[in-house]
Amino acid sequence: MNQVGVREQYLNFNIKLTEQLFNVKFEGSSLEDKEAFVEQYKEQRNAATAKILSEMHEEHLVRRKEIEKIKQYIQTNPSYKVSDIQRLLMKGYKYCHQLLEEIGER
Repeated sequence: MNQVGVREQYLNFNIKLTEQLFNVKFEGSSLEDKEAFVEQYKEQRNAATAKILSEMHEEHLVRRKEIEKIKQYIQTNPSYKVSDIQRLLMKGYKYCHQLLEEIGER
């Protein structure tokens, strides 16, 4: 694939991202139009992307801490049934919150 093709793929990706993030519509058609549109929203797009990534990282850290609390509880409470644990994990993350509340960790 030549450089122009790669460059245009990059611009198309950023145009789609910009349209989704800011609910705007790209109206151009030429490579120059695409470059101008991408450049116009560059700082806003970078800030929005950084915010999303930061939120995802924070959520990951919280989940990791909560999972560790659950693991510690399970290790110190052998009477807790494996089937209960499997049920909670299959139902999803919100049930981890419920378990943490039940054991007084949240």
